[in-house]
Amino acid sequence: MPVLTIELPETAYRDALTFAPDERARLAAILFSTVRTIDSETESDYHRETDEADLEAVGRSLEDEKEGRVIPGDVVLAQLKERFKTRS
Repeated sequence: MPVLTIELPETAYRDALTFAPDERARLAAILFSTVRTIDSETESDYHRETDEADLEAVGRSLEDEKEGRVIPGDVVLAQLKERFKTRS
């Protein structure tokens, strides 16, 4: 298997070390493939004008947050880290 060496900010490096080596490789492969797919399929969407549907979606999201139907990102990340630690 080919090897790729990358430089990371210190915090990202420490975060990466919390995963088992095989899990780090799997996550990196998913990351690069996903970003390539997103860039090739939706790049033009990033530059489009905001429309009424966008504003309605933002409003629904704010209402969900207000009503407590949103899980904070740090909680989701902690849950994912815990889930993947038990699988390695």
